[in-house]
Amino acid sequence: MLLRAVFFVVLCMVAAHVLNTLYLLGYFKTIYKHYPGHCRVVPGVDLGSEDVTVTSDGLAFISSGLRGFGNKSDPLTQPPLLKGRIFLFDFNHPEKNAVEIALEGDFDRENFYPLGISLYEDSTTGEKKLFVINNHISNENRVEIFRFDERTSSLHHLKTIIGETLYSLNDLVAVGPETFYYINYMYFTKQTPLAFKLETYSGLAWGTIGLYSEGKDMIISSGYRIPVGINVSPDGRHLYVSTSLTGELVIFERGKDDSITEIKVLRLRFGDQNSPFENIDVREVLMDDGSLIKGSSVASYYDNKMLVGTVVHKLAYCELSAF
Repeated sequence: MLLRAVFFVVLCMVAAHVLNTLYLLGYFKTIYKHYPGHCRVVPGVDLGSEDVTVTSDGLAFISSGLRGFGNKSDPLTQPPLLKGRIFLFDFNHPEKNAVEIALEGDFDRENFYPLGISLYEDSTTGEKKLFVINNHISNENRVEIFRFDERTSSLHHLKTIIGETLYSLNDLVAVGPETFYYINYMYFTKQTPLAFKLETYSGLAWGTIGLYSEGKDMIISSGYRIPVGINVSPDGRHLYVSTSLTGELVIFERGKDDSITEIKVLRLRFGDQNSPFENIDVREVLMDDGSLIKGSSVASYYDNKMLVGTVVHKLAYCELSAF
């Protein structure tokens, strides 16, 4: 009798966890399609636009061609036919659409599959550096650093970074010429498929935040359930990390030595200058049923315009006339 009762309790707990996971994944969500204004697909970007980062003058860099997430029956989405690319889109001239950027320099171009990207602009020299997570075919995560040549609209490779704590990278944010924060969204990598799946659906919070500085990489915070986005505030005082399943935005205060201190977890409201994390007004500017794009992963804003990227689908451009 006791064994039956224990079995029933365990079964109920498992069922509750499965239902909660399905809820967090959006299986029961009703889609109300609406756009903030005119939206269209940007032609030429057909195999993903996983991340987008924008310069202060409106140039958007777009990563495309993420290995391992495409349609297994479509050879174009799998190596070696899949080609990693970086596109450039000018918010000041959206009618020109996106143009592929030439990648120059001595690095493993054939096994370049970009994921998260981040831009660092030197306020003194005006130099622009693009930091790119490379989901390398060896399953060894790398960060590639490029210098952007505005005259030729090309990227020149400067450095490849590999480290022991750079193992399951999803996103990064550059805060210096060779300094960046990064997130490992899982503890187990896809090289251990069973453990990877168990971690994904078990609810384990094993995601981490790391810092690369002065040639060294280190984990500086841990205990996050599948963190997928990281960014800094415009004034550089705060670091933001978003999680995918729990829907949280974790806010950290940055120290002068690039250390971080967690100060708040939001679900989400924004406020005035004196209390920037209170009374937050959040508006849903776009919801799509898949007729425009599928599987959005990022949205970047400039001058009342927006780009919405996807993991392995297309890229959308919207004018925010309704907001």
